[in-house]
Amino acid sequence: SSQMVVEVPEECDLTIDCRFGTTEVSGISGNVTVQGDHSFIHVSSCAGVLTITNSMGEIRVREFRGPVTVDNSHAEITLDDIRGNVSARNAFAQTSIAGSRGDLTFNCKGMIFIVDHRGNAVLENSNGSTSIRDIRGDVRLVSSFGKAEIENVEGTFTLMSQNGASLLTNIEGACTV
Repeated sequence: SSQMVVEVPEECDLTIDCRFGTTEVSGISGNVTVQGDHSFIHVSSCAGVLTITNSMGEIRVREFRGPVTVDNSHAEITLDDIRGNVSARNAFAQTSIAGSRGDLTFNCKGMIFIVDHRGNAVLENSNGSTSIRDIRGDVRLVSSFGKAEIENVEGTFTLMSQNGASLLTNIEGACTV
């Protein structure tokens, strides 16, 4: 096993291509692009524009300021304390976000967990459950072959569900099911 540590100026654009390894990025202000394959990717305490593409490896992003785009398959995506719009695609694994501010666009085939979000959310999920709690913004969810549990939405809520149970609690805006 080998390890490489690369130090770069705090304000810079960074592009990383990693296969079968771990990539950790922190303290960067600029555009960050990470391409992985079978890689664990962890980004924290950064600002700018973040783009991550990976498969068969976990993605974790914490304390990011700016737009985030993540695309993964067969491994978990965990996002925490994001201040910017988020676009996420994931297949056959869990996607979760907590403490975020900005608009969300998710297209997933697996479990989705969202808690403490401020902003609108457009979500598509199939073959997995969706759990949404404590959202201040409008939510549109298209769900198939999975349970949808929605609690505490301060905004309009639209659900299109097929072949899955739905439990809605405390929707404060207009609700269309």
